[in-house]
Amino acid sequence: MSKSLQQVLQQIDKLQKQAEQLRAKEVSQVVASIRQAIDHYGLTRQELFGPALANTRRRRTAKDRAGPVTPTVERAARRRAN
Repeated sequence: MSKSLQQVLQQIDKLQKQAEQLRAKEVSQVVASIRQAIDHYGLTRQELFGPALANTRRRRTAKDRAGPVTPTVERAARRRAN
């Protein structure tokens, strides 16, 4: 039995949400590990980012946090929205 386009799009949506949850979990683990290393070694902003970036702050956007999205998934999402 062949899947309908709607079923495939729903499956893509479900998998995308799973991927986002897994990425969020991995990121939190990495951040915790990095913070632990920073505390352990007493690293400063300048040591981490160099003098040019030590005093700057960059806001992360939702797109930065989401990670890369394949063109196919983007097209599917746009189709669903229309």
